[in-house]
Amino acid sequence: INAEYMGILDELESAAGNILDNQKVIDSLKKAQTTSEILSKKVKEAEEKDQVISLARNEYREVALRASVLFFVVADLANIDPMYQYSLAYFKQLVASVVSTTETHDAFADHVEALIRRLTEQVFVNVCRGLFRKDRLIFSFLMAAAIARNSGSIPEGEWNYLLRAGTVAATIQQRPPNPVTAWLPDKAWTLLYALEKNSASFAGLCDDLKDRPREWCQWYESKEPQDNDLPAGEEDEGTANWSERVSVFERLLLLRACRPEKVYLGIVKYIEHDLGPMFVESPAVDLKAVVGSASCTTPIIFVLSQGADPTAVLTKFAAQSKMGDRLHMLSLGQGQGDVAKRLVEMGKKTGDWVCLQNCHLSKSFMPELEKQVSKFYEMRSAIAPTFRLFLTSLPCSFFPVQILQNSIKISTEKPTGLRAHLLQSYGEGIDNDVFPESTVFKDGVSKHRAFHKLYYGLAFFHATIVERHKFGPLGWTVRYEFNDTDLEVSRLWLINLLNHHDTVPWEALRYVIGEINYGGRVTDAFDRRTLNSVLLNFFAPDILDDAYKFSQSGIYSAPPPTSMEEYRALIKGLPFVDEPEVFGMAETANVSYQLRESNVLMDTVLSIQPRVASKNVTGKTPEETLMDVVRDIQGKLPAQLKMSEAGPQAFKSINGTPYAMSTLLKHEIAKYNALLNRMNDSLAELVKALQGVTVLSAQSDGMFSDFLNNKVPAYWESMSYASLKPLGSWMTDCTNRVEFVRQWLRKGEPPVMWIGGLFMPNGLITAVIQAHARRERIPADQLSFAFTVVDQKAEAITHKPDSGVYVSGLFGEACKWSIAKGMLIDCPPGESYSTMPVIHFQPRADHVQPPKTYSCPLYRTTIRKGVMSSLGESTNFVTTVDLPTDRSPDYWVQRGAALMVSLPE
Repeated sequence: INAEYMGILDELESAAGNILDNQKVIDSLKKAQTTSEILSKKVKEAEEKDQVISLARNEYREVALRASVLFFVVADLANIDPMYQYSLAYFKQLVASVVSTTETHDAFADHVEALIRRLTEQVFVNVCRGLFRKDRLIFSFLMAAAIARNSGSIPEGEWNYLLRAGTVAATIQQRPPNPVTAWLPDKAWTLLYALEKNSASFAGLCDDLKDRPREWCQWYESKEPQDNDLPAGEEDEGTANWSERVSVFERLLLLRACRPEKVYLGIVKYIEHDLGPMFVESPAVDLKAVVGSASCTTPIIFVLSQGADPTAVLTKFAAQSKMGDRLHMLSLGQGQGDVAKRLVEMGKKTGDWVCLQNCHLSKSFMPELEKQVSKFYEMRSAIAPTFRLFLTSLPCSFFPVQILQNSIKISTEKPTGLRAHLLQSYGEGIDNDVFPESTVFKDGVSKHRAFHKLYYGLAFFHATIVERHKFGPLGWTVRYEFNDTDLEVSRLWLINLLNHHDTVPWEALRYVIGEINYGGRVTDAFDRRTLNSVLLNFFAPDILDDAYKFSQSGIYSAPPPTSMEEYRALIKGLPFVDEPEVFGMAETANVSYQLRESNVLMDTVLSIQPRVASKNVTGKTPEETLMDVVRDIQGKLPAQLKMSEAGPQAFKSINGTPYAMSTLLKHEIAKYNALLNRMNDSLAELVKALQGVTVLSAQSDGMFSDFLNNKVPAYWESMSYASLKPLGSWMTDCTNRVEFVRQWLRKGEPPVMWIGGLFMPNGLITAVIQAHARRERIPADQLSFAFTVVDQKAEAITHKPDSGVYVSGLFGEACKWSIAKGMLIDCPPGESYSTMPVIHFQPRADHVQPPKTYSCPLYRTTIRKGVMSSLGESTNFVTTVDLPTDRSPDYWVQRGAALMVSLPE
């Protein structure tokens, strides 16, 4: 139409005379008018269609909103593990696939609801297969929480409380006293009061707890509080019905405050309630469906865990797919890059399958691999449709992001649970008919029977020591990667030793298996003791007796010789859930396990959240909130320890040489002063940065995040004593420690040494030995400790012992001291830690451990693990303490019983 208008203007300009007589101009004007009317009509129709399309698009807005929420959850996974990378293009393709394949419904609202549900399920299934088992529940929880936060059903204040309860509580300066100290710890009361102040749903909580302590105590002390009803009442009568008032998510906040070990199970229940049962289960991986959904341009990555190998599964699947002869496998390493390139080029032409194994071992080849894969899509027409590229790799930071984002990932892990491990040990290809039934040892024992019994015991031993790691430091001080090769080599040794001895060589079997095959992996002396103790349950003459049981429950035993099919059937009948007793542990081990799982889950979720300050009742900004925390810490910070404060008894000498305890005091003063200096300087720098006087440095920025998350700054930890406490508890502990050393400096060595107040607990052990050696003129290497538990409380002891030292401040884990019996006993149900009485450490020459005692290791913190020192001991280890017991030492060894200098709270 613009051309027509231009033509009319040209004609008008060139027209001569009266334009009304110019028929050409008149015809052009009529034509332009007609064209304009047609175009106006089309524009109106287009606007109407656009309005219809917009209305239809808006009806799908809920689907797009759910997709965007889920995408940002998936994108955050890369902050947990570098292998969890997914591109926007991959996600859009997944969404498009869901939209196109979802069955339509007559009612449009039902169709939208079906799309949202199926989209959520497919994102979970497709992403979950590439996640390790430990991260799958975290992903489900992040999905459920993101959906709920987006809809407004989880207020930001409640979400913030769940993640940063300690920091939220720290913003409240005054709180009423705990009215139920008999059963509720002060820390839980503080968190409950903070919860009441930060959530409208919990208004009146503390008053109700005060008015109805019995009902609340029953819920608090129940075995499964996440499943039990909260105290009920009538709102009209002034008593809250908490089960109806609070949501499933808000119950998590109560667990966070009162029963933190149950947060993990509470999250499971919350996910089941909001998303459904399928989101708390690991979806089965169908390799056929995965390969079928991939194309020749899409790599398939097996993300490995220690001890897991997908080679056998892939080889078997290739054979079933009639690609067994066309599967080419290459383990990457030095000099294998060119071979790998040739294999990939050959596969693209012939349509064969190529598997490049152990990509984490070939860092230099990864850029070249990225170039090769990036060209797949451009060259897709030249690639054979049947070509597939498989890659295997342990998680590593240098794996190409482009490949990760545009690939299908499958995580591979070892089975979990005794039942699964035993089934694997009795899988296809295992032949137990090694010895004919007629062969016997000289003592009449059947070799056939002995082998069957001992191999079952070996398989059970393997499963037990692998699964002990789930109990953390209670199971193993250091985590070891025992694998199927250890089992297979031990099986071969079992056959060999039985074949070359006239009787069952019990000692030889225990030595080869416990000290060499499995023990060769063990670096910690106490873990080696545990390994041999567990092995003794299965490699002892009693196992040949059909009545012998592996644990007190009587569920587990070595069956008589039978066929492999019968063995598998018997194993499938074993419980799915492994109770602690089968590992030789107390029921309280489950409490420690659940608490650790809950802490790991919450710490992981917190680590990927954006940095925000806790919203408190005053409504302060993040900087103002942080400034309050800093000022509070500065106000509590102890003054430097000065030598001018020293009393007359602080520094002494014996026989003309410095007193070892005085030397220890000097070291303690130097260590604490260095820490206090660092704290003072860094806090002053942070205040200046918050005030805008200086630029926020990386060090101050790290302190900013740590303070908001109620953590001890990493900058302080590098110069601090060993501790696992959160910031609030750590500051209180630090103040008490410095005051203890200050009193020692002013008044001299205390009658009872609080070992928890020492920067270096090991220094106390050395100082006491050296002091005794110098006083008695005995070589220090001939001295060791005898231990006597003192009946008196620390406050009642007013004089130091004639030799040695009284030690207080120790805690028992998985054990408790009975004053009435004068020996170690099990902790009561639900109690993981106990306070130990004062113990007298007495140096003695050539001391021998008394009978009926347990050599109990003493550690600085409950994590137990430390750096291996030049002496071959962990830096977390202090010494061993011999404690009386009426049980076998193996009983306490398998329970993981130990003493601690410091607890996490």
